[in-house]
This record gives sequence, structure tokens and C-alpha cells, in this order.
Amino acid sequence: MKHILRAVFLLVVALVVVACGTAVTPVFEEPDEEAVVEAESQVLEVAVQPTETPIPPTSTPEPTAIPATEVPTEAPTEEPTVAPSDPLVRLIASRDAANGEALFNQMYSELGFACATCHHVAVPENLIGPTMLNIREIAATRVEGEIAERYLYNSIVNPNDYIVEGFVEGVMPANWTDVLTDPEIYDIIAYLLTLEEDA
Repeated sequence: MKHILRAVFLLVVALVVVACGTAVTPVFEEPDEEAVVEAESQVLEVAVQPTETPIPPTSTPEPTAIPATEVPTEAPTEEPTVAPSDPLVRLIASRDAANGEALFNQMYSELGFACATCHHVAVPENLIGPTMLNIREIAATRVEGEIAERYLYNSIVNPNDYIVEGFVEGVMPANWTDVLTDPEIYDIIAYLLTLEEDA
């Protein structure tokens, strides 16, 4: 059996050789150098050409220098304004200082004089009583812990509770509440708080 298969194989090989002619052995030739260099350069030229991809511009603006004259400075922190708890502040602030001036200069038959009889308003010198010029500032320092409005109200209603140094007790009438209403007293105080020396 082996002999038969070998014979068939040889027969097939012989037929192929006869049909194709002489078997050709491939010959490898050295390629032409110039042709190779030219081919490579063509490949490189194609490969080197970059593709252009547009890059969108960034939206981040360039920082600009601020001139020294425009550099913002920190605003000074202000102390919070605390509204005085004394209700007199609000009452007197809403009163009529012009009416208070008229009441201050008015002669009262019950007493026989006016407030202006005893108190200067335009000069710092004292009269029978202390001057009222700059009284807002002065009154705030007379009694410790007492605001100007409260000091002035007490000085009119209860004049003997605090006597200014250099003055005598009992000179200021103690019955102003019989002559004036509280709103009128508030008007007078509103007027007194406007008496400030011109700068």
C-alpha cells in the first residue's frame, strides 16, 4: 500500500513539472538605491504633513493692571450706632425747636421772668444761671451715665437734683411743670440742643 501511495505521489509531481515546465528559482536582486530614497521621501512627505485642527480661543480675559489711583482701599469699619434706650431721645428729636425758642424767650406771668432772663444762648459767659451755648456737649458730661436730653429734662423739672458748680440751690424755679406741658418742655430742649458755637 505504501508503495502505491508513493508511486501516485511521484506521478503527481512529474505531471506538475511537465505541465509547468522547468521550476524557476526566484532570484533576489538588490534594489536600486536612488529608487529606494525617492520612494522613502515620497512616503515621508505624505507622513510629515500635519493636519490643521483649529483651536478655539479661550474666553479667559487677560488680567489688566489697576492704576494705583484706582486701587480700592478697604472702607473703615464703622462702629454700629446703638440707639439710646432713653425714650426722651426719640420724643425730643421729633419736637419743634422753633416753638422751643419762642417758649424760651416768652415772659411767664406766673414766674415774672423768661428762661432767657437767666440763661445766655449766644455767648459762653454765665448769667444768673449757666449759659446754654454748646449745652448739648456740656450736658452730656454733667451727670455720669446721663445723656444730654435726660440731664436737661431733669434740670427743668427737678432743678435742685443737680446744682452746677458755682451756682446756688433754689434759684431755678422748681414749678415749671405747673407752667409748661411736657411737649412744651420737649420743644425747649429741642431748641437748646441746637445752640452750638459757630466754628
